[in-house]
Amino acid sequence: MKKEIEYRKLSSELRSDGGRHLSGYCVRFNEPSQYLGFYEVISPSAITEETLKKSDIYCLWNHNQDDVLGRSRFGEGNLTLTLDDKGLRYDLDLLDNQIGDMVLSYVQAGIVRGSSFAFTISDEEGADEWSTDEKGVKHRVINKIDMLFDCSPCFEPAYLSTEAPSCRSYEKYLESEKEKQSEIQDLCDEILNL
Repeated sequence: MKKEIEYRKLSSELRSDGGRHLSGYCVRFNEPSQYLGFYEVISPSAITEETLKKSDIYCLWNHNQDDVLGRSRFGEGNLTLTLDDKGLRYDLDLLDNQIGDMVLSYVQAGIVRGSSFAFTISDEEGADEWSTDEKGVKHRVINKIDMLFDCSPCFEPAYLSTEAPSCRSYEKYLESEKEKQSEIQDLCDEILNL
């Protein structure tokens, strides 16, 4: 079965050093997402050096595959990805071309400040965990990302709202919650019939 690629936007600082160097965090650990129909946190264990070395990761402008800014192919290329205690940082020198010039001008003007990333969740047990708080708000913790596909400076959130409800692990979580509610209802019915 083909894994679904998920997209997330991170509102964090994206910088240019005054030259053509671009850097920013595409993933921040232990920080809750904006509301996506649920809140999400990426744990520090979610991405490892092994994840980076087995992934072919592009730096794309606004997730557009025609606008490639850089690439880290299995850990090598002009896109440098660094894991630290804050998250996953990316660095690259923008190419001297039309796309590079455009992105540089948007970043230097402060128009673009955020980054986004695309990934798939591992099939391992516990790769993500779902819960519901006392107010009924759903929460997801991502513990293991299988592959990273891109990190992208972008204008708008790259998260596609239609993907949240079709997330397989979310569907499993909702199904288990319905089963629990059904079991509770069955127990209540049995007690009332005593």
